[in-house]
Amino acid sequence: MKLKMSVNPNSRTPPSTLMSLKQSWQMLRENYKAFLFTEFFAIAAFLILFFGSLTLLFSIISIIPNYTFINFFYDLRDKFAISLLFRLGISLIFGIILMGFMNCQFGLANDIINSGDMFAQFKGSFHYFRSHWAKFYLLTILQLALSWIFSGPFIGFKNSEPVIGEFTLGHWFVLGLRIIFQFFWFLLWIHSFPSVVYQNNLWKALKESYIIFKTEFRRIVKAWGIFFTVFFLPILLLNLFIIIFPSAHQENIFVLILALGFMLLLLLIGFPLLTLLATGIYNNSYIRINSKNSEIFQNNYDSHDSLK
Repeated sequence: MKLKMSVNPNSRTPPSTLMSLKQSWQMLRENYKAFLFTEFFAIAAFLILFFGSLTLLFSIISIIPNYTFINFFYDLRDKFAISLLFRLGISLIFGIILMGFMNCQFGLANDIINSGDMFAQFKGSFHYFRSHWAKFYLLTILQLALSWIFSGPFIGFKNSEPVIGEFTLGHWFVLGLRIIFQFFWFLLWIHSFPSVVYQNNLWKALKESYIIFKTEFRRIVKAWGIFFTVFFLPILLLNLFIIIFPSAHQENIFVLILALGFMLLLLLIGFPLLTLLATGIYNNSYIRINSKNSEIFQNNYDSHDSLK
């Protein structure tokens, strides 16, 4: 009996950018309930824990002699240690509960793409939360690290940007570099999330995401460039508008409604679509095609060897 060889992985062409986006959108339409239930549960769990923590904090403040809630809020604004500790505490709650469960949608995306029946159930989120919450949290910290640092967390809650009257050409140049750098930082690590679901190994996930970034740079820039143009560019332009016209969001309720609409669009549609797109790119990357063909070859070899 001849051993059946696998097809050369380099002979397989990944889907085009538009096809990847179209397939991701189609899968989201067919499974939107599972994604929405996951997000609603994550938000509800976060709010319960957040307000529970605030209640505990205020209870502690109320028993401190000669200290009031007003003193606490002034300290948040002016004192480094208290401000930093409060930020870290909120980030911990936000990361473990909200982002930990939101990132379980990468597990749902994996089920949809690899199950064959294109259907995922909400209860699968609990399985992925139990299995990967710590890895999801660490990857979220890595993914958001630059945004957190750039926001000026080490100077309290004060605005780290100069007012618009003090903006120079240099300020705009640095702002542009920050946006570009954060975009490529996102590209560098986003595919580690679907890799964690598949490999269950954090180090290997980071390595695979880096390889995809290096070997399929043009393809992922096109795909994520379109995604960012649709879901993040409107938010960015609105923020720039507020920077240029700082009183607009205070005087015009339409600006606030528009900001809320963009955020809901990103949360309810953008993030689920992100998980499907990232998982699709990962599954069709050359590193995964090589791995799949190696598995097929090994299975064929084992079957041939057992028939001897």
